[in-house]
Amino acid sequence: MMFESLIQEITELEKNIDKLFDEIKKIPDSQGELLATKLISFGIENHKLELKIEELKEKEKNLSALRKTWEENLDVLKTSCVSELKRRKLTQVQKSGHTLSILDSIFVDVIDAGEISFKWIKIKVADSVDKAGILSWFKKTGEIVSGVDIKPREHYNFK
Repeated sequence: MMFESLIQEITELEKNIDKLFDEIKKIPDSQGELLATKLISFGIENHKLELKIEELKEKEKNLSALRKTWEENLDVLKTSCVSELKRRKLTQVQKSGHTLSILDSIFVDVIDAGEISFKWIKIKVADSVDKAGILSWFKKTGEIVSGVDIKPREHYNFK
């Protein structure tokens, strides 16, 4: 795994830092030279830890970008699969205990959140639109809430 060796290095650095700190606490003030040496070593180990943490952050960033690319590619592949099934006028394929089928559904597309009634705003850390509530309301009443559009969506389901 990409992170295992880095995590191992960080763990070792933490152990070294803890050991050095324990040693520093035991050094009497009268041994200034030894104290200075240990404190400098402590600073060096802390700096190494900072660098390893930065390296970890960079790897996380790269992994996140890679994941995002894969998710986007997966979305394209799913859309292509739906298109191919539709082109062949298939709505479902079954083989080896698996089923691939096109599902028709609808979703809420927020056009202007400012137009949406407060009734449909979820209160969290930050305001967000209650798309599930709006969709449920639309299904129940047929009424399209101001500020949104109800759009069809085709996607496939694989079991």
